[in-house]
Amino acid sequence: ALATFFFSTSNNDGPENRESSWLWDDQWLINKDECEWYGVECANDESGWVKGIDLSFNSISGTIPLDLTILSSSLTTLTLESNHLSGSIPSEIQPGTIP
Repeated sequence: ALATFFFSTSNNDGPENRESSWLWDDQWLINKDECEWYGVECANDESGWVKGIDLSFNSISGTIPLDLTILSSSLTTLTLESNHLSGSIPSEIQPGTIP
C-alpha cells in the first residue's frame, strides 16, 4: 500500500525509476522496513503495523490510491496537509473513519 502511494504521488515513471518530486523521501522503497521510512510511524509492539503517516509540506502531488485503505484498520493518523494532492480521500480512510 505504501509503495503504491509513493508511485501515485511522486511524479516518477515506475519502480525502475526511484526519482521523486517529494522534498523528503528518506528510505522510501530503499529500506525493506517501512517503519524506517520518512513520515511513517509504526506500532511499538510485535505487530509493527503502520499507525501513522505524516507527509505534510512535502511537495506530494497526484491522487491518494485506493490501496491505502489496506492500512485503515491500523492507521490512526494521516496528515498530508500543504501538498498538491487532487481527487478525494477514499471513504474508508476519511477523517472520522480511522479507528
